[in-house]
Amino acid sequence: MHRFLLVVAAGLLVSCRDAVQPTVPAARDRLLARFDRRYLTRVVMRAGGNLSKAARLAQVDRTTFYRLMERHGLQWDLLTGGAE
Repeated sequence: MHRFLLVVAAGLLVSCRDAVQPTVPAARDRLLARFDRRYLTRVVMRAGGNLSKAARLAQVDRTTFYRLMERHGLQWDLLTGGAE
């Protein structure tokens, strides 16, 4: 018999693998990184692939937005199919 833990928090699904972390800070960092990637992807899509517009929608400086995209391994051309 397999048991699974599934928690829904702020629209994110958290699996047992996410919940069993060696430390609270590690679990928090992992969850926040997952949220950031999802949020950045959605705001870029909402902006129609225009990163300047996406930064404005997110209310952050454009260079900060680019840095966040890079930190999370996101590329606008892969998110939008190559057209900005």
